[in-house]
Amino acid sequence: MDPHNRSDILVGKLITGLGMLVLAGALWALHGRYVIFTSWPTVEAEVTKSEVTGPVQLARGGATNSVYYTRIQFQFVSDGRQFTASARDKSDNWSGAKMVANTYSPGTRHTIRYNPANPNDIRFDIVNAFETPVAVGIFGVAMLVIGLRWLFRGRRGEHSGVGVVQRAHVNHDDSVLPS
Repeated sequence: MDPHNRSDILVGKLITGLGMLVLAGALWALHGRYVIFTSWPTVEAEVTKSEVTGPVQLARGGATNSVYYTRIQFQFVSDGRQFTASARDKSDNWSGAKMVANTYSPGTRHTIRYNPANPNDIRFDIVNAFETPVAVGIFGVAMLVIGLRWLFRGRRGEHSGVGVVQRAHVNHDDSVLPS
C-alpha cells in the first residue's frame, strides 16, 4: 500500500474517532438536559437574592479569561414544604452577568425546574441549556464527515499530494517528461 494512502487512512481514522467522541459527548449532555426538561417538575419561585461576583481569572491554554458569575437564590414550595435553593449563571463579561441579575432581581417570580430527589438542585434557564451541546454536536458531525471523507479518499488511493515528489526523466532534447 502506498505510504501516502496509509497516512491518509490513519488521519481519517483519527479525525473520525475524535468526531465520534465529540458527538457522543454532545448527545450525552443533550440527554441529561432532556431528562431535566421532561421529568423535573416546574414551580413558580420567588427570587430572594441576586448577585454578580467576579471577575474570576480562568487560565485556559495559556490565555487568561475573566469570568463573572451571577448567583440567584430562589424560594419555592414543593409538596407543602418550603425550599430555598441557589443556582448560578456564567458570563464572560460584566454587562451580561448584570443583565441576568437584573432579569432575576429580588422579588421577581420565575418558573424553575427542580430535582424531585433533591429540591435544592434547580435549573432556572433550561431553554438556553441546550445551545452548547447542540453547537458541540454540530462540530462533532462536521469532524465525522471530514474524517470519513479523508478515510475513504485514502482507501480509494487518492491522496492529498502533500510531500509528493514526482520524478522526471530528461530527454536528450532538453524536454522534461514525467516518468
